[in-house]
Amino acid sequence: MPQRPRARSVLVVLLFVALELVYVVPNAWTVSRDRLESVSPAALTAWGAAAASAILLASCIALAWRISRPITVFAVCAIGYLVLCLLLGNRMLAANPALMFSLFSLGRRVRPRTMLLLLGALIALDSAVQCTVLGDVPSIMARLNIGDLQAVLLIVLSSAANNALFALAGFGVALYDRRREASRELARAQLSEHDAKLREALAAERNRMARELHDMAAHHLTALIIEAKAARRLQLTDPETTTELLADITVQGQQTLDSMRSVVGVLRRSPGSRDDGSAHEPQPSLDDVPALIAAARTINPRIALTLPDSAGDIDPTVGLACYRIIQESISNAHRHAPGAPIRVGVAATDTSVTVTVTNAEPTSPPPDEEPGFGLAGMRERAAFLGGTLTAGRADEGGWRVTAELPLPARTRPTSRESHHD
Repeated sequence: MPQRPRARSVLVVLLFVALELVYVVPNAWTVSRDRLESVSPAALTAWGAAAASAILLASCIALAWRISRPITVFAVCAIGYLVLCLLLGNRMLAANPALMFSLFSLGRRVRPRTMLLLLGALIALDSAVQCTVLGDVPSIMARLNIGDLQAVLLIVLSSAANNALFALAGFGVALYDRRREASRELARAQLSEHDAKLREALAAERNRMARELHDMAAHHLTALIIEAKAARRLQLTDPETTTELLADITVQGQQTLDSMRSVVGVLRRSPGSRDDGSAHEPQPSLDDVPALIAAARTINPRIALTLPDSAGDIDPTVGLACYRIIQESISNAHRHAPGAPIRVGVAATDTSVTVTVTNAEPTSPPPDEEPGFGLAGMRERAAFLGGTLTAGRADEGGWRVTAELPLPARTRPTSRESHHD
């Protein structure tokens, strides 16, 4: 038995022993002594009082096993109760706290059918003892001026009410425990399902990024091969052009290496993933963002855009990530803040590109939707490139998504603005 349940059982036993010692045992000693004095010698009187006390204490000690053996504990307490009825001639005194708690444990720990059978047996035996040995029928008939059958029925109903009360209380607690555990299991299952969906979404995002980066690498390799062939043809006739081509080949090779490293990183994080080999259209870049904004304005015309003039010079892999982050952020704004003004800003330095998408508070109530995985996918995309993405409430109200992505060294682009309010 674990340490904590064992300590709890000891405390329960000590509590009920204290109750018996303070109230029940002294009364049982007095009643049993008075009852036996008229028919027994002094030795028998002392034995009866001691027996009553021993039965009560044994019932308390049995409660230590109420969790692991509730039926056995109930049987011990019920038999002790019936013996006390015979010994004390007093049903109310014999119905000790240990019996009540054993009935509660019975209702809480066993199946309802078993509980009803055992409870019915106790009620039948209790009623039989009262009607025969204790002789309660004549006194009830005289006191209430009713017939013998009515007196017997009253005894049975009284026994059923007194004993069933504690058993049904335990059964009610058991129902509550089952419902609470079912709620916890449901919550755990929903959390596990959401985690599984999140992992699937992230895995799908990795696969999608692997395909996109693969396409970028293929584009660079194609350009590299064409320029290498041209340089080979011109190396003797046009050395200056050959030098320019070789410099361009170096840049293309570095970009290809960066893209392939990203692909390897994706595949290492998602072992066993495979590309389906299907053809893909050319992937979008920052140059395609104005077209994206134009399409989004058909849904919400209140979108403003700030974009570097030399957006096409930004590394294609970074540009693709910027495009996807802007696309997802605008989609989220459409879903969660319909009709609210949206500001999209892209700023580039020699070392990084910063994307900021801010939407104001919604002008109409958003629809009720389950949380998706867009933010997790955007964070994953930024992390793949060594960047960061944050999302949260904006200081001026509304929602803001900010992504900062590392960028190869280059001249800082200027900005152009496109507003539509």
